[in-house]
Amino acid sequence: RRMRQKANQKVEESMEDLEELHEDFQSLELELKEKLDRVSEEWDEIASEVEVREVKPRRSDVSVNYVFLAWMPYWKSSDGKTVSALR
Repeated sequence: RRMRQKANQKVEESMEDLEELHEDFQSLELELKEKLDRVSEEWDEIASEVEVREVKPRRSDVSVNYVFLAWMPYWKSSDGKTVSALR
């Protein structure tokens, strides 16, 4: 009988701890949502102030460092399909 009372008491304590943890979790979840909403509002405001400008490059601003040539030999079959010559 005494063991049963101790077991019941431990179960009740565990249930209280669990309830307290659940309340803490809900509180933290609400705090996170509020902070995320605040950050989202700040960035929405910043994004609304962004101005898009199109800049065309001048010929003198473009430089070519490397030029490559790739070649893939092929044949055309009698039915018009392309067949690799590297087979």
